Amino acid sequence: MTASVLGVSFLGVSLMGASVPGVSLLEVSLLGASVLGTAPLWGSVLALAVAGGAGAVARYLVDLWIQGRVGSFSPEARAVPWGTAGVNLVGAFLAGVAAGAVAVGGLSASLGAIAGVGFLGAFTTFSTWMVQVVDLAEGGRRRLAAGVLMGLLALGIGAAVLGLWIGASLFAP
Repeated sequence: MTASVLGVSFLGVSLMGASVPGVSLLEVSLLGASVLGTAPLWGSVLALAVAGGAGAVARYLVDLWIQGRVGSFSPEARAVPWGTAGVNLVGAFLAGVAAGAVAVGGLSASLGAIAGVGFLGAFTTFSTWMVQVVDLAEGGRRRLAAGVLMGLLALGIGAAVLGLWIGASLFAP
């Protein structure tokens, strides 16, 4: 079975076209990708699981490495979740690169999905970021919580846009 639709979207701009062997619908977005429909599903699931496992391990190691570097910072600076910020910003950038590469045909949609959903989906962590923001606010650090929330949101969007541009530029035919 071959996909009839590939939708790549960023900030409301969609690019349609392309064929994806073995998948009935594939949607790639800035924040990841989702494979819908019938496909040789178990192969896709296995690839996503392996990539997700690698992404989770990478997140853990990168987070530990970053947090280990902030030990000499002031107590206020140590309260910032630098590890989570680092993995989410790198992940947003790489998701943008992958989406840009898929959009211009430089990366297959299935590899884009494995990278976006599998590796980067496990590497980045929205839920941990939100819990850390709530913890800061509940701990009386409301300004810091607002700064972490809004600052990382703005930086993440910027990283994704930059990645999208670089991915489309590097992989353009």
